[in-house]
Amino acid sequence: MGLIAGFKGINNRVDPTALGMEWQIGADNALCDNARYLVQRPGYAEFATGVADAFGTRDGRLFSVSSTGVLYEVAVDGASRARATGFSGAPFQWAELGPAIFAMSETAKWCIYPDRVVPWGVPTADIPTLSATAGDLEPGTYLVACALFAQDGRMGGTLGVATIELAAGQGLVVTSPEVAGYDTVAYVSPPDGDIVYQAMTLSGGLERSPLPQWKALIFVPSTFIRPRRVP
Repeated sequence: MGLIAGFKGINNRVDPTALGMEWQIGADNALCDNARYLVQRPGYAEFATGVADAFGTRDGRLFSVSSTGVLYEVAVDGASRARATGFSGAPFQWAELGPAIFAMSETAKWCIYPDRVVPWGVPTADIPTLSATAGDLEPGTYLVACALFAQDGRMGGTLGVATIELAAGQGLVVTSPEVAGYDTVAYVSPPDGDIVYQAMTLSGGLERSPLPQWKALIFVPSTFIRPRRVP
C-alpha cells in the first residue's frame, strides 16, 4: 500500500447523487446514467406502513391515518410528525377549505387546523328545564336558552328556548344536561324581553339565581340569540 503524501480535503461541494462511481459505497434505489453518474431511480418509495387512509393537500403535504388511529402529517421532503391520536373512523371523505382540512366518515368527523386537531362541530344543547325558587328577580316572563362551548371557543347551537313566568319574591333555576368536554352557557332575557343575553356558565348542569352579579350580566349584550316571536 502506498503512502499518503498529503490530505487534499473532503469533497463536500458536489451533490452526492452526481459523484462518480469511485465515491460510492452503496447505491440503493439508484441508476447509473450514460455519463456514469448515479441518479435516483424514478418511481415510488415506501415511507409508511399500516396506513388506513391518506389525503394530499394542494401545497404538497400528505396526511396519513394509521391503522391504530394516529394522524401523521408528512412534508414534501418525507419528514413526518404525529398530529393526533385516537383519530378514528377511517376511511374518510376529505375536504380542504382555507387553512382547515375536514375528514368525515359514517362514524366520525374531524377538523385539522394548523395548530390543533378537534372533532368537527359542537353538539347542540337541549332546551333547558326551568323552575322557580325563592329569590328577588323582577316579576315577568323570562326566556332561557343554552349553548355548548368547546374549550377552544367554538360554540354550538340550541334546540330551542324555554319560558317561565316569575312572580315577586322568586328566583330562577336553570337545568341543562352536561356534555363531557364542553361548557354549558345559559342565555336569559330581561323580564318580558324577547332577546336572551349571555348570563352564566352552568356548574354541574345546574345554576340558580339570584347570584350577586346575575342581574347585571343578563343585560350585557355581549352575545345574544334572538328567539322567534310566538304570535
